[in-house]
Amino acid sequence: MSLAVSSTQLNDAMDALKVHWDRTIPLWRDIVRTDFEENYWEPLQPQVEGALKAIDQMMQVLGKMRRECG
Repeated sequence: MSLAVSSTQLNDAMDALKVHWDRTIPLWRDIVRTDFEENYWEPLQPQVEGALKAIDQMMQVLGKMRRECG
């Protein structure tokens, strides 16, 4: 699997997860949800964004390597 495909899949999965998470908001209103949101959901988005940036950087490095090394 290429890095571009992995990046797209990760981005699509995060988008789908956001849709599902948003659907829970009116249905799940207790301390467990608040704890989950603070400890897992809120940190997840920056982590995924960081992973996507790292994948993009890796694609650039590999592309440069292929161009320079044939």
